[in-house]
Amino acid sequence: MDELEILRQKINETDEKLVKLFIERMALAKKVGEYKSGKNMKIYDPAREKDIIDRFVNGIRVDFDIKYIEQFLENLMFLSRRLQGDIISRKQELSKIENLNTNMAIGCLLYTSDAADDQHCVDIGGRRIIKKKKTPTIP
Repeated sequence: MDELEILRQKINETDEKLVKLFIERMALAKKVGEYKSGKNMKIYDPAREKDIIDRFVNGIRVDFDIKYIEQFLENLMFLSRRLQGDIISRKQELSKIENLNTNMAIGCLLYTSDAADDQHCVDIGGRRIIKKKKTPTIP
């Protein structure tokens, strides 16, 4: 193996570690999103994100521009926020569907009755459906 192949192999090994850690991090971010969703908390906390970046960037010495580390962390946090936003959106959609189902059930109850009198209802499939009265229109 030449030097380039050796370096690429080391990058591949590092990428495997990074992906495993990323999956672990996203699982934790999911739990944070579920917690925030249950407590009606905001996803984005700029002060916390700034603290995280500062903690990793301050005092570190690397032989490349420190901005790459900042961007790496910003991207991680962006993806975590996006995952948390998906969780909260799904919860809101489920809530809307539950409300819609409840409203539909109530609406059906308003139009069905076994006690309706025969003059104002129609029997469909063993259920009496109340007919709506027509209101006269004035030309």
